Amino acid sequence: MKKRSAIAVVASAVMVAVLTMPAGADHRSGFALNIHTHSTEFGTPSGRPPMFPTTPLEIPVTEGAQASYSAIACTSPAPFNDRSLTFVPGYPGDTYPESTRSFVEFDFVELLGDPAQGQLGGRVEGTITTIKCDSGDQIFIEFEGLFDAREANRLVLRQGSFEIVGGTGEFADLSGQGRITGELVCLPRVLINNNASSCADLGAYSDAVLELRGTFHDPTMGNSSPVALAA
Repeated sequence: MKKRSAIAVVASAVMVAVLTMPAGADHRSGFALNIHTHSTEFGTPSGRPPMFPTTPLEIPVTEGAQASYSAIACTSPAPFNDRSLTFVPGYPGDTYPESTRSFVEFDFVELLGDPAQGQLGGRVEGTITTIKCDSGDQIFIEFEGLFDAREANRLVLRQGSFEIVGGTGEFADLSGQGRITGELVCLPRVLINNNASSCADLGAYSDAVLELRGTFHDPTMGNSSPVALAA
């Protein structure tokens, strides 16, 4: 699924350590983003609806399945990760971490393992659109990775990578890349709100929680003291 979604929207507070890079290198630096997104079908832990309509990943998972998850709107603070985006060094005039919301879409392009034998995994390709709450500027991200089931209520993303492929406004010249981790889950409050005991009981994974760590490049920020996100 190589596309840029025009929808935007979730994320949490992150701090990053930096290392000095050789003088004269391009201005590359630390990028960190935390994402908490939910399903319109099952609601959110706070009870406030997601910003956009969504399609949760159904159980049992099938090859070719498509899913999407959205954060709540910027009109009120997000309970988990309201301040979720960090750049090091930051854009002039901004204070980090910043409040953002995200919209996640992905295709389950290849099923790996045999669900009947308790083995479930698969390769996914997806997009993330993140919006900066105070300005509405957007960041477009593409990602891929492998999901595997670790327990009844978790489908864990491993061996994932992401690429920042563009943006709007302040982020029009932004690029970058790094590692993405996370999981599809059913948060306890969502299960309680839906009178369900597990994701299987619910019939789908109701929430997507993701973490991105990497480097970014923006030619508009010049070449002063490049730094990179510490391991």
